[in-house]
Amino acid sequence: MTVETAPLNSSVDSASEHFSQQAGKLRALIEDIAKTAPDAAKEKLESLKHGVASLCDRGKDKTGNLVCKVTDTIKAHPLETAAAAVGAGLLTWWLLNRRR
Repeated sequence: MTVETAPLNSSVDSASEHFSQQAGKLRALIEDIAKTAPDAAKEKLESLKHGVASLCDRGKDKTGNLVCKVTDTIKAHPLETAAAAVGAGLLTWWLLNRRR
């Protein structure tokens, strides 16, 4: 080894050691993430399940209320309901047959 290459070898060794240290830190971070990610995902999934269940319950309640309102309206106005159904059927028939 010459005097001129000694600082270069020292610099390469230092960089290699620094790289090895950083790679070790990165490996430790990846292992930590791999250990904690499933737990975090499970917690988020449980939270989403509760949110979806809550939305379904509210949707069922609102749908039930809407069905009751429609039923009450039909009972209160049976002739108008029948006329609307016949009118919708005739309109559908006319729209489908006018293309021929």
